[in-house]
Amino acid sequence: MHAFKEAWEKHVQIPDLLLSLGVDLDEEGLEETPERVGKAWEELLQGYTLDPEDILSRTFECEGHGPAICRNIEFCSVCEHHMIPFFGECHIAYIPGERVVGLSKLTRLVDCFA
Repeated sequence: MHAFKEAWEKHVQIPDLLLSLGVDLDEEGLEETPERVGKAWEELLQGYTLDPEDILSRTFECEGHGPAICRNIEFCSVCEHHMIPFFGECHIAYIPGERVVGLSKLTRLVDCFA
């Protein structure tokens, strides 16, 4: 079990939260909603469990001298003030030295900081 999930289950009682907001968990289709909410928040906040140094630790020799560009990286994050999800798209470009990181690592880096 992930550390985040353990902390979530320890400190947040999703059924209590939903009931306090007027959600009837006995309605058809809502029986598993607390579990789905917990899983959704775990996915939204997974970046807190990632280490950017680990993500960028594997590099490859680079023969070219042009920029490395990764465009149209979609991300989802959560507003730290309101805990409301938001979505966006970003682009990363850098000029590598003698080594380059794989482009897939750049998308993971976005997940880490989103």
